[in-house]
Amino acid sequence: MDMMPYAFITAWLLPLAGFVLLVFRGRKIGEPRSGYLAAGLMITAAAISLVGATRWVFFGHPASVEVSTAWLRLGTQAIHFGVRIDSLTIVMFTMVTVVASCIFIYSIGYMHGDPRFPRFFTYLSLFAFSMLGLVLSDSLLGLFIFWELVGLCSYFLIGFWYEKPAAANAAKKAFIVNRVGDCLFLVGIAIMLGATGAVTLTGVFSEVRQGAFAGHETLLTLAGICLFFGAVGKSAQFPLHVWLPDAMEGPTPVSALIHAATMVAAGVYLVGRVFPILTPTALLFIAYIGGITLIGSALIAVVMTDIKRVLAYSTISQLGYMILALGVGGWVAGLFHLITHACFKALLFLGSGSVIHGCHGEQDIRKMGRLHDKMPITSWTFLVATAAIAGVPFFSGFYSKDAILASALGFSWTHRTHGLLFILPALAAGLTAFYMLRLYLLTFRTTARDEHVYAHAHESPRLMWVPLAVLAVLSIGIGWGRMPEHQAGDEAHAAGSRGWGLVSLIAEAQPAWTVSGDAGTHGSEAASHVASAASEASHAADAAHGFHLPATIVATCAMLLGVFMAWLVYKLLLNKFYFDELYRVTFVAGVLKLAAFGQWFDRVILDGLADGSARWVARTAFFSGLTLDNRGVDGLVNGVARTALAGGNLARLGQTGRVRNYLLALATGGALVVILLVWMS
Repeated sequence: MDMMPYAFITAWLLPLAGFVLLVFRGRKIGEPRSGYLAAGLMITAAAISLVGATRWVFFGHPASVEVSTAWLRLGTQAIHFGVRIDSLTIVMFTMVTVVASCIFIYSIGYMHGDPRFPRFFTYLSLFAFSMLGLVLSDSLLGLFIFWELVGLCSYFLIGFWYEKPAAANAAKKAFIVNRVGDCLFLVGIAIMLGATGAVTLTGVFSEVRQGAFAGHETLLTLAGICLFFGAVGKSAQFPLHVWLPDAMEGPTPVSALIHAATMVAAGVYLVGRVFPILTPTALLFIAYIGGITLIGSALIAVVMTDIKRVLAYSTISQLGYMILALGVGGWVAGLFHLITHACFKALLFLGSGSVIHGCHGEQDIRKMGRLHDKMPITSWTFLVATAAIAGVPFFSGFYSKDAILASALGFSWTHRTHGLLFILPALAAGLTAFYMLRLYLLTFRTTARDEHVYAHAHESPRLMWVPLAVLAVLSIGIGWGRMPEHQAGDEAHAAGSRGWGLVSLIAEAQPAWTVSGDAGTHGSEAASHVASAASEASHAADAAHGFHLPATIVATCAMLLGVFMAWLVYKLLLNKFYFDELYRVTFVAGVLKLAAFGQWFDRVILDGLADGSARWVARTAFFSGLTLDNRGVDGLVNGVARTALAGGNLARLGQTGRVRNYLLALATGGALVVILLVWMS
């Protein structure tokens, strides 16, 4: 067991070795060997951590192991630099190395062809080394050093494509916003150092218990809040959350690493580490910041259309869950969700990267649809992660979210004025199911809304989908296990033996004096405040065990409501909001019925009237024609015609065409005139 710290130190130094090699030989090593080198070292670190974790769990272990060495002196005070190995360290270390290994392997395929391929893995290796150093550190000063190194790496990686103004601006924004939180974090460290004379976690905790803040209880609360503001920056909590959505301008593997295993996880880990010195006021402040963050970000995620920005606001919301859990005393629940979230959020981001890669850079989900046909592996693994984050039973997120809601319900039950701290996460559970199912359905299952995107979409290569499969398995099963029974005092460590699985391993690291309530025995009012917080945490943990069933019911109902609403919206979108059907039922069907009525009216009424009138006229005309028409009118007209015809025929008799006849007729006429004149005279 004495070799345990050195095994983890070796695993920690492997990414540093990769960074150094790639700094000096990266260009010569080139693509893809530089990626294989970095990924190989990261996988080796993961293997060492898995072996160490197995030994820790199955072969007995002390509560914690520390290895340190004198580093520098401040006056007469020696500052030590060292590592601390306990159950929480091992869980975090293993999570970071395993998830980072998947991301490193994935990045080889995703970054293929990038002209700065070796540099990318150089930064990635330094990022992993920095986060592992933060996890291992046994002091506030060591935490701060690696904290800043993590921030520097994020600046390099978010702005990796610095030729894009959006990426360069996003990197600067992330760096500057985090400096605000880090400034307050440094103030908190300074307060602790000034009051306790120690910077190691063990030393600070011990000095606070011994009365280091006697008569300065408000200062202890201020120190805790200042330390927490470091987490507000790193874990993107309100009001310093604005940098994280813009960080999507970096390559997708960077987004996965930041959101799942490194930078944002550091803030929650910090709150978990300094939890024993947080007063009730500080914890309540932390809880409400988490509550505001989780509900606000969930609402924004509902309207996002960029696939990565939906996941970015989802991350902020899920981090709010963790922070709220810690604030209400759910130490185990908050850190449990941190681990499960790392797996399914890494899977979601890598899945989104696979979609972007397969769609040739397209990120707008409004232009996607039916991608399940073209990318089945990505689709199924993305669905697994969606189910996990939504809290579907038997997926990892269900167990950790249930634990958070149980802690929040237990706290709200004992503090009736703070019922909002349960209502907010319960509402957010429904919103999470809604916006995540919306994202999945619009991307993979609805009709293709851009034929060009759909026609050219394709599944990612094996180097990219194999990590997705690994993370899918973890997203399902990493949360399985039985919650340990809560134990107080010196029996806290034994709680792990009463449960099994990840949650029990985390529970072993919960500081025994945090739940024992004995911190105020030395007469310090400040220590009594911490003891009060410890007692409330103990009561919250006890209450949480009694509220698991109602919390599970609430969480499941909220999830089902969110899924149902998303399904309704999905059906509306699939059928183009049912406008065609609506018009068919109303306007088209109405017009057809009106036309049918018109046809009947025309056939029966109008045609009936017209045909009836015609028949009546025909019958009356027959009788009138026999007398007046045929004999009167027709007789008169026909008589005139016959007279004219007869006259014409008679006149035509003299028209012979012979001149002698005309001369004879003229002479005869003249003779008749003469005779008539003579007779008359």
